[in-house]
Amino acid sequence: QTRLLKKHDASSARFVTTCRACRRFMLRRMTSTGTVFGWLVMTVGTMAAFWSYEATPGERAHVAASAPAASSVMLTPGRKSLLVFIHPKCACTKATLSELQTIWNGLTPEITPACTFILRQPAQPGNAWRETDIERACREFIGTQFIDDYAGAEAKRFGVTTSGTCLLYDEEGQLLFAGGITASRGHIGPAASQELLREQLASSNGAPTAGDAQTHSDDDRCPVFGCPLFSPDDKGVPR
Repeated sequence: QTRLLKKHDASSARFVTTCRACRRFMLRRMTSTGTVFGWLVMTVGTMAAFWSYEATPGERAHVAASAPAASSVMLTPGRKSLLVFIHPKCACTKATLSELQTIWNGLTPEITPACTFILRQPAQPGNAWRETDIERACREFIGTQFIDDYAGAEAKRFGVTTSGTCLLYDEEGQLLFAGGITASRGHIGPAASQELLREQLASSNGAPTAGDAQTHSDDDRCPVFGCPLFSPDDKGVPR
């Protein structure tokens, strides 16, 4: 009988040990599964936020039908003028410059506009952003001009708020095109707005492609995907 009791006790101990081991195993599995599930949720959420950001354009510009008289930016008489507003530290604008270079390379001398890059700078000239990748990319365009826009004064005059905004004016200083030329932030590839810009560059008497009779704003075909030129309080502080 004593031998039977010892055998029973040993069996019970093994059973208890096995149950504890099973419980620890299940707890580890549950913890591991929970960790993986949490990681998946976080990853999907991060990707969704990134995709949403990529597809969200910058603030819509409100540009007058003709170039502002008070501006120091000189349009070229008898020739179309293209103004490109740039934040030298906006990574999204690299795609804009890449697409603009493609358009530029396909233009004949007869329809190539006078192009001016307007580079957003801090209020103090001594703090200007120099030798950024964006600035170097701008200088690859042959025959173009550059203007340092301290505190974004010119951007404000023209009603531009987002880096990568392109404004095309005709020979008389009337607006033909206002908007961006990429399909999303940092996207290199076709966009409907690129064709609209090409059409206006090639036309002899083009009609405005966006907006109404008083103002011309980038419509659904010409959104600008770039960084803000101003902080939310709109005091001219670079973003």
